Amino acid sequence: MENEWAVVVLAAGYGTRLVKDIRADPAPLHKPLQYLPKALLPIGGAPLLNHWMNQFKACPLITQTYLVTNEKFHEQFVEWSTSPTINIPSHRIINNHTKSNENRNGAVVDLKLVTDTCAEEIGSRHVLCVASDLLLYDDFSLADFLATTMAKKDSHGAILYYNVSSEDAKKRGVVTTDESGRISTFREKPQDLDEGLLHKASPAFYAYSQSSIKLLSRYVGECTKLEEVDAPGKFMAWLIHQKEIIIYGHKISGRFDIGNLKQAKETMAHYSSVTEHCCARAALMGNPSDGFNGATLALLIKNFKATVTIQENSIDETNKDCNNQSIHLIPHPVLDNYTFDNLQDLHDKTLVTGYYGGLRLIHATCKKFFELAGDQIMRRGFVIKYDTNIPRGVGLSGSSAIVTAAFRALLKFHHLTLGALGLCLNTLPEVILTTETRELNISAGLQDRVVQSFGGLVYMDFHQDHFDLKNHGKYECLDMNLLPRLYLAYNTKVGGESGKVHAPVKQRWLDGDEEIVKRMKELGANTLKGVNLLTKKKYAEFASLMERNFTLRREMYGDECVGDKCVALVEMAKTKFDLVCKFSGSGGCFVCMVGGGNAGGELSSEVLGRVEVEMGELGFKFEELLV
Repeated sequence: MENEWAVVVLAAGYGTRLVKDIRADPAPLHKPLQYLPKALLPIGGAPLLNHWMNQFKACPLITQTYLVTNEKFHEQFVEWSTSPTINIPSHRIINNHTKSNENRNGAVVDLKLVTDTCAEEIGSRHVLCVASDLLLYDDFSLADFLATTMAKKDSHGAILYYNVSSEDAKKRGVVTTDESGRISTFREKPQDLDEGLLHKASPAFYAYSQSSIKLLSRYVGECTKLEEVDAPGKFMAWLIHQKEIIIYGHKISGRFDIGNLKQAKETMAHYSSVTEHCCARAALMGNPSDGFNGATLALLIKNFKATVTIQENSIDETNKDCNNQSIHLIPHPVLDNYTFDNLQDLHDKTLVTGYYGGLRLIHATCKKFFELAGDQIMRRGFVIKYDTNIPRGVGLSGSSAIVTAAFRALLKFHHLTLGALGLCLNTLPEVILTTETRELNISAGLQDRVVQSFGGLVYMDFHQDHFDLKNHGKYECLDMNLLPRLYLAYNTKVGGESGKVHAPVKQRWLDGDEEIVKRMKELGANTLKGVNLLTKKKYAEFASLMERNFTLRREMYGDECVGDKCVALVEMAKTKFDLVCKFSGSGGCFVCMVGGGNAGGELSSEVLGRVEVEMGELGFKFEELLV
């Protein structure tokens, strides 16, 4: 219990500023909101507090949640707490019995009411105090915050802060920190700030150790005026100056604070849409043994990415259907375009984009997501669209990038986690794969989906024993700093559909062809060797294994499949520039690195220019690989 946390949500305010704004607003759209507590305002299709509850449930350190409110809103919060997705015991929804803003207790007194009323149940847990009209930006990790807050032995709590202008800081609590990150001062709405500087504003989100909470009674006993207990930061500001109490700061990127209608609209607008990205994949070693119970080493590259955006259906005065659950899949203006100027235009564009755009991938992902999420899905309609700049048909995992980005976006839009769907990072790749293989009959393997799920640089062992034991492969994320300088060379006219490329070899492997089986085993074994070489930064030997990877690929698939231009590129790069090249995927794109005495090094600008010219003559674009 000593390392556990109890959350106290402060929800006893009356929202007077917000109600005043709503009543003064001539538009009727937001009128119903005046009867809701701010904590239950609909944000992104769910009550604001649901966003916090998702974070609380995802954090194993948090074992109890309490909420304090007033007589006016108590019944609404009790009803909210009984929802299957919330499920807070009714005795933890505490009524302070105030009936108006004029006779309110003040946030500090309300916090003490909870810790006194539930003292036995809270026990020795630390206490996290959260204002109910607050949301933090999406990059905030509650689990990381709590893990680091009490990791320092002398810590008695923590405050969040973010940088704001002096004008904004005058409306907020402002802190200063010393070199160790300890909070030095905390002032509420100071007016004597340096105008040209950024200041550290602190939201009403405070972590208290149990030793700090024990001082709460003393503070409330000494401070009897409403202005001394009204803002939750007042207690923290006092606490900082107590002997032997040390409070640390934790920087965040920002927050949403719903005090008035303007802020409420801004927050609603932000949460009405989500955007997710997924980068292209490049295999460094082992491919294509991933489809043959082998092992691979691959990484995500920032040169190219797929993007999926989901926008909640807009509701305005011309569209008053607040229950609009319709779903709209938006075709890509280029990749899903079936209108052409003439037959020549049709021919030329088909050579670039193929016969199938990405909309079918979005369609299949939505179907798969519904089957997994079931009645956990929020009944909110939306528009979903995608974009991608991943070159088509060159083995950079363009289709799986769209599916992965779409799946993440759907999760986020519906406020769900992988765990809620019975998934984890180890099992997500199989879902992405079956979306393509079973729904759309696309021939593919797990490698791309694994690295796009985990991110970064990943070693993947696909030996059947791992699947028999755990229903997934063995996956290990590696330090990106181990990588040498890498480059890309690609040509969209010499690639091919991965399924068609691998099908003949796959059949030979299934038939037990000794030459194929032997070479696939060597590819897998060389991957582990490559990982060991990277950890020691033996780049010359790693380059030799990359070269061997291409040789084995060429021996199994033959020059007709590999392609004359691809063979010519590899030979030219090695002979003229001591560049080692191997396929990043099914074909059409190469990962390259300097071999020889300068193995893993950077090409000079002069040499880089010459390489670009030489490869351009073969129809390939050449650029640095971005990690």
